[in-house]
Amino acid sequence: MKQKIVILGGGGTGLLMAETVARCGNLQLVGFLDDDTLKQSSGYRGYPVLGPLSYWKELPDDICLLSSLYGAKKNAAFAETIEALGIPQDRWATVVDPTAIISPSAGIAEGAYVGPASVVEPAVEIGPQSALLGNVYVAHDTRIGRYVCCANSASLSGEVKIADASFVGANSCVREYTTVGQKAIIAMGSVVIRDVAPETTVAGNPAREIHNRGD
Repeated sequence: MKQKIVILGGGGTGLLMAETVARCGNLQLVGFLDDDTLKQSSGYRGYPVLGPLSYWKELPDDICLLSSLYGAKKNAAFAETIEALGIPQDRWATVVDPTAIISPSAGIAEGAYVGPASVVEPAVEIGPQSALLGNVYVAHDTRIGRYVCCANSASLSGEVKIADASFVGANSCVREYTTVGQKAIIAMGSVVIRDVAPETTVAGNPAREIHNRGD
């Protein structure tokens, strides 16, 4: 019997996840949940939108959930929105694209998504509701917290630590042994060679602080 999946958020990332679900022979996409009333009435890209995000409580118990709500400036807020829904941990689906390469010793938590052509090396830990969106490389012993998003072609070297609700932009690189603080943002194309403070945005090569929301 196939595991039934509902995706939270009707957008481009949701479409990526929907295609992964279709490639997995043991999964079945039931539809989306989205707070946009227009999508609720007309659907999204041919997929049904069953109701708002809060409608998850009305879904049968055999349906599991996957969040597609990620974004550089909004990632911390999205994490809070999802947490506020109060979804039990056992209702989250863990979805890995068949084209991804995952070490047997890697740990992937409930609600995490690993996208097409991503590589996860030995002893990596990926936290709940985190996402590797595609062609992401995560080297050995790296720790990714809760609700972290690594956008397409991001590369994390060995023993990197990415704290909760952070966002790693497309085509960015993070040096080995580097720590990225909670709710930090790494802009696309950045090369991170030193630790990033919590709630800080860095950009460039080498990456430098351009904004700190804690100030």
